[in-house]
Order: sequence, then structure tokens, then C-alpha cells
Amino acid sequence: MTKSFKEYQKTFQLQNYHYTQLELPIRLTCLDIDKDYNIRIRAEVANPQANEFTAKIWTWFDTKLYSAGLDELDYNSDYNLRLRLETPDVTQTGFKWDLDVFDSEMYQSGASYFACDNSALS
Repeated sequence: MTKSFKEYQKTFQLQNYHYTQLELPIRLTCLDIDKDYNIRIRAEVANPQANEFTAKIWTWFDTKLYSAGLDELDYNSDYNLRLRLETPDVTQTGFKWDLDVFDSEMYQSGASYFACDNSALS
């Protein structure tokens, strides 16, 4: 099978733009990918402007992407973005996250996790 790239893109309008530099980190918030194939995905911001940006997502090889969601991380770019995500308490029934921001100003953030049955790991 050849390595074929598929590109998806969408331009988003920004309101209440907080950034003094044209830096806009994004995060994937959801993925709907065919379970019978491997996950190969890349996301990035292209052409950031003062009032809009274009999000691009690439898949390759046999990945079948049905839908994806993303969000921008809202922070003051006068600072370096410094995050630490830890899971200090993990049990059979759940876990606790600690998301720490230091030397930064964060207006909005989020984290995601993937869950699967143990049989899928063997």
C-alpha cells in the first residue's frame, strides 16, 4: 500500500483575540477513526492572522478519519506556554488530573484521554 496523505482544512474566525504574537497552539478534542486501521494524524495551524486562522489535519497510509474536533488553547503569548499535566491518583474506577500552568497566563485549557479495553492492548 502506498503512503497517501489526505489533508482536511477549515478556516476559523477569531473573536476576542488575546495574542500579541501570531502563535496559536491547538489541541485535538475528538477523533472518529475507523477501528480497523491504525491512527496516523497530524494537526497544525496555518496562516494565522489577527482575526482568523486555518486548521489543517493530515492523515496518511490507511487511516480512515470520519471526523475530528479541535480547539485553540487560549493563553497570553507575552509568556512562554508552560503546562504540566499529571495523574497523581489512578484507581480501577477513575483518575484525578492536575493541570498546572507556570510562568504563563492561561485563559482556557483542556485535556483529553483515550480509553480502551485491556484486550485491545494484547
